[in-house]
Amino acid sequence: MPSDPSHPTSHKHIIRDVFSIQGFITIGVGIQALSTYFIPFPYNNIPGLFIFLSAMVPWLFRKLGLPKQDKDAGVLVGKTAAYLDFANPINAGKEPGELAISPSPRPEPKLALMLIGSRCYSKMGSLELEYKNMGDVITQMVDELRAAPPEDDTGFLSSENYMHAKDVTGNCNMIVLYWRSYQHIWQFAHKRDGAHYPAWDRYMKLQRESHRLGTEIGIWHEIYEISNAEGIYHNMPRMGLGDMWDAVKTENGSTVYRNSLVTGTGLYTSSNGRLGYRDSQK
Repeated sequence: MPSDPSHPTSHKHIIRDVFSIQGFITIGVGIQALSTYFIPFPYNNIPGLFIFLSAMVPWLFRKLGLPKQDKDAGVLVGKTAAYLDFANPINAGKEPGELAISPSPRPEPKLALMLIGSRCYSKMGSLELEYKNMGDVITQMVDELRAAPPEDDTGFLSSENYMHAKDVTGNCNMIVLYWRSYQHIWQFAHKRDGAHYPAWDRYMKLQRESHRLGTEIGIWHEIYEISNAEGIYHNMPRMGLGDMWDAVKTENGSTVYRNSLVTGTGLYTSSNGRLGYRDSQK
């Protein structure tokens, strides 16, 4: 896949999810109390001052607009849209957000969506070693898909990471994976020399051999076969349907990657247009 085709995997949100706001405050108070006991005055105020400045200085810079934040750097200003046309090589090499060359001929679209997630109910939460190992394996699987050359035909298009916000801590993690077909998902899951197959075997072994972890670590997935889809994004970074990348052959035989995002104008202004329907079919 092209360099940085989708969002990198980060474990920072998992660490944040382990502790509540009260937990972080308690840790800060504990650090300050220990420094007061072991470090002479006035140097014992340094840890607390450091924690305060490390939080306030970046916040102040963000309020002043200095420097430009990474979260804003990837924003595509204006209206962009996404639709399914991955069987059509006409837009090969198109940059994200560029005008689509032509909506015709539009072949029958096909997409498979996989939601996969996990949650740990132990007292350690996301810091449970076996659960952390599971997270490392999932990261390895996504990295394996991103690094696969076009000739492997993995069918992988993109992925997004999300976290449930229902509970104060210990929320469910979820990865959304976009594929060209369900068959590609099945092939990857049953690939003996891939990252998924041994990981699944290890999880099933954990179910048999450890009653505690076998009941305190949960996993789930859902798979959808989609015949049509569309998306609209206004002043948003590439994400979801708008951040899919597919390898296609050009007329001279070379392989290039094209992105699913196009300018939201003309035919792509309305949901009907992006789905390939006439206005009379509203």
